[in-house]
Amino acid sequence: MLDCATPGFNGGDIAWTTTRPAPGPSPFFVNDPQGWQLQDIFAGSTARIFVSTSYSIAVAGGTHAVGIQLDELDSSGLYLGNRALTGVGGGIFAGAWVYGDRHHVFSATILEGMGLHSDKIETDTIAQGWFNLGYKAGVFPSTVNAGGELFAVYRQAGVPSELFKLNTAGQQVFSRTVPDHVSLIPGAGGDIFLAGTQGAGFDLGCGPIAGPGAAYLARLDATGQCLWSHGIDVDYGATGYLDSLGQTADGSVILFDVHFQGTVDVGCGPLTSSPSGSTLLAKVDASGACVWSQKLDVIDPDIRLSPSGDLLVSLPFTGTIDLGGGPLTSLGTRDLAIARLDASGAHVWSERFGAPGAAFCPDWPSCGQSGKATAAADGSVVLSGPLTGWVDFGGGPLGSMVEQTYVVKLDGSGAFLWHHLLPAHTLTTVDPCGAVLCARDVGVAVGVTVNKLAP
Repeated sequence: MLDCATPGFNGGDIAWTTTRPAPGPSPFFVNDPQGWQLQDIFAGSTARIFVSTSYSIAVAGGTHAVGIQLDELDSSGLYLGNRALTGVGGGIFAGAWVYGDRHHVFSATILEGMGLHSDKIETDTIAQGWFNLGYKAGVFPSTVNAGGELFAVYRQAGVPSELFKLNTAGQQVFSRTVPDHVSLIPGAGGDIFLAGTQGAGFDLGCGPIAGPGAAYLARLDATGQCLWSHGIDVDYGATGYLDSLGQTADGSVILFDVHFQGTVDVGCGPLTSSPSGSTLLAKVDASGACVWSQKLDVIDPDIRLSPSGDLLVSLPFTGTIDLGGGPLTSLGTRDLAIARLDASGAHVWSERFGAPGAAFCPDWPSCGQSGKATAAADGSVVLSGPLTGWVDFGGGPLGSMVEQTYVVKLDGSGAFLWHHLLPAHTLTTVDPCGAVLCARDVGVAVGVTVNKLAP
């Protein structure tokens, strides 16, 4: 049973900090640390913590050597072990990510060399063993289902993509041709939902996908056979494409497009964007029928699905916007807006944070994690991202003259709980207990520092 107790700590307190645990080797670097940098932080379903790092350095002959490493800590910060893939030549970048909930997949994407190396973590621990899921040119990791099966897409310029499924032992279950742009949502029984864009008349096995536009939605069974597919009536501008966010408890799927221009109809009636573009949100059931759809007249927000099925929409902005609860007008150089929508798409609450002279996402338009909003299992919301200047989130002014990372926790109704200020370029995530985990580089000679903020 998951133990969420943090005795002696109030919400937002730093429960622990670790950088280079002893005894044993440095947990965050392998071999020559030159060029290593923090890539990602992920919390497992048992509150264990995974930190991934990568490097890229020039070697003889003008090529690059790249590598990745994944380290594991328990919920108290104790270093448990690592897994590394190093000495890979021919690429210019190494990216390491962890996917999934109970069964995690550790994936490295080597650009230019165009390779994928994936390993499966059993029951939240590196030490219990790894299963190599293969290395194939042009493969991009996509998703893993609750049973530990991996779905990934093989892309190659000029030809249709290939979707393949691997079982828990790393054996291929099926592969099939899919459109070039595809977003994957695994179903509960080994099936898979596909959403994206496609050329006219593409056939997934249920007949050519009809529709005047280039968007589609489909569902394949556990063996890769088409259950249904249909086109979505859409008149897209150059920047729009349909994507999927996740599956809700009732088996429905949330679809979105953060920058559509024109008119789109997912099945609940046409929605027309503002002249500068809008965001589409929609819910479709397991048969592909539209449950609800709506638009927000903002572009490029961060959208996240909460454990309860609610949606969190957040973005930095200037001027006046409306996320469903009435106009929000900025006060600073760049403010932050957040809204919570319930499982029916209805507005629950929205807030604006900002102050004269303050800027969320100071290096706009390259925002990284600016405006990131994550819902914890208890319904609370964690906000994090870069900030310059001082902003009052409800607990008094928080900030600095130079860029820092803010971490703010709100309850389920948007009321302030606590705040914290961390160094710039800190990555954050939320564990199943609602604790905030933070990671940042502290130099190649030292490693990566990880903090846990009590829930």
